[in-house]
Amino acid sequence: MQLALQYAQLKASIQHRQASPLNSDVPVTIEEIAGHLFCTERNVKILIRKMSDSGWIQWTPGRGRGNRSTIRFLAAAEDLLLTEAKCYVEQGNLNSAMSLLQLEGLDPGTMERFHAWLGDYFGYRGSQDAAAADVLRLPMRSRLLTLDPAELLFSRDLHFCEAGF
Repeated sequence: MQLALQYAQLKASIQHRQASPLNSDVPVTIEEIAGHLFCTERNVKILIRKMSDSGWIQWTPGRGRGNRSTIRFLAAAEDLLLTEAKCYVEQGNLNSAMSLLQLEGLDPGTMERFHAWLGDYFGYRGSQDAAAADVLRLPMRSRLLTLDPAELLFSRDLHFCEAGF
């Protein structure tokens, strides 16, 4: 999950530094990427390989000394981060999803698309099949321990129990 965040940071820092058009080759060195991502050169090589295997970048290594490598960004960082944020929400980590989309330089429409998806994700889902259960998803900061009235410890659990859950 960290890879999409590193991709977004790298893309924002390199394209901010270079006034190059989208989907064009940008000359860069491993040392520069290590400085942008605050990691070692060895780790940069691993990240480049992972991003290239995922189809997010096209990496052309420079041949010989003094020849710079080139990188071409193929994926939209907003789409990758939106997918990661959805994964965080499905794992029950809404705070991490919201902080992931607070990165500087992201398209403001990304947060709007995420909020629209959240509106569809949370709420009541009735099932047409009699064997399947209906589902109600609510964003909560803490987990419900029990809904057994005899074992309730917290007032928030009592409110859910009284509501007929």
